Amino acid sequence: MPPDGTIDLRRLGENLARERERIGLTRRQVARFLNVPTAKIAEYERGENSQISITTIEKLAELYGHTSDYLWGLKDEDPLPTVGLLNNKSTKRQMEGIAWLNGFILAMFELEELWGHNSTVTAG
Repeated sequence: MPPDGTIDLRRLGENLARERERIGLTRRQVARFLNVPTAKIAEYERGENSQISITTIEKLAELYGHTSDYLWGLKDEDPLPTVGLLNNKSTKRQMEGIAWLNGFILAMFELEELWGHNSTVTAG
């Protein structure tokens, strides 16, 4: 969530819609992934629902291969090298697996930033 607590729902909605379309998912698929009605996804994407939870944003960020800060509109970033969908007929279970893998990849990039871009970890 933005540090000052204000939410630009329009920008959030635009980011959600753009990223969903970028990876080739339908609103129905995303709704199934989140266990919400399809109409709720449409509301989020139109910026009409101020009740979207932080947990929901985090789940979508992982599914879409971005940080939640990007979806909130706090950072401009290129998509990280994440796992994408094979096709738009992916099942909920496949999307959960992809979201988990993307969350792992995002965590690795965050660790890399903390350690420095060219550092390596050695045992010893």
